[in-house]
Amino acid sequence: YVNSYMKSLFIFSLITFSFFKLNAQRILTEDYSNANRFSIYQSNPLTLYLFERIKLEYRFDEKNAFNIAGTRYWNVNIGYQIAGEYRRYHFFTEKNEFFYYGRLGFGEQFYENTPKKKVPFVYLTYGTGIGVHFNITNHFFLDLSGGIKFIEYDRFPLDVPFSFKYFGPAEIADFAFYFGFNL
Repeated sequence: YVNSYMKSLFIFSLITFSFFKLNAQRILTEDYSNANRFSIYQSNPLTLYLFERIKLEYRFDEKNAFNIAGTRYWNVNIGYQIAGEYRRYHFFTEKNEFFYYGRLGFGEQFYENTPKKKVPFVYLTYGTGIGVHFNITNHFFLDLSGGIKFIEYDRFPLDVPFSFKYFGPAEIADFAFYFGFNL
């Protein structure tokens, strides 16, 4: 019985390895510089202490794309943010692209009024910037961007937390670093 199990496991492993080998060859040789593709972005792991952001991008032609991003803040700035972003790409080398973007989104933060009471408030965010998209392989990429953003509040607590203004959703400087994967 054990021998039969080991034989089945070996055959399964061999088939799986063969599939991944063929798939890896396809991944390394396909051209993903064209339109009509989805990409997933993962924020810089160094920021995990403050937040996590994941984006889904659809490039509907060679130069134009739309992203939708979800961000979850924790520790000091507890809350979430959802934003849509339009990007316009331009190749500056065979594999790397320059882009500019415009973003519009909203979020909800929880301001700590007392140690036991958190008061929520809603905000609108919008901004613009430029960036560079480095295509490492046909599927993997790095994405760096910088710009400015603005924020509007429905109501705001009297004491604005330092971390919210300078390291959280309300910071004016909008710098981002992503790892990504083209599907």
